[in-house]
Amino acid sequence: MAEIAPKADEIVLPKTSSSVFNSTILDYVLRNIGIEDVFVAGFLTDQCIDHAIKDGADRGYYMTCVHDACTAESETRHEAALSCFKGYCWMLTTEDVLKLVAASQ
Repeated sequence: MAEIAPKADEIVLPKTSSSVFNSTILDYVLRNIGIEDVFVAGFLTDQCIDHAIKDGADRGYYMTCVHDACTAESETRHEAALSCFKGYCWMLTTEDVLKLVAASQ
């Protein structure tokens, strides 16, 4: 979709495993531009999101799951995954994240 397609100056890291940290150079990129806080959204909550949250936390990043911007194949699986990795990250809604962004500008 054109509305969400990467722009010419945006970094695109093709992912080939469940964790973006294991199959890309994301860790290298984030460290080189001084990023410490990582916000995660997408699908599947019980697979790729789970791995990204835990792997990012293990690497020392301050992880945040935007839980209402994630999904799984069922609400039961989504909720179970959120419960499983909640100790690794902050849990925020999209509205909360937008308020943080607005306050930081």
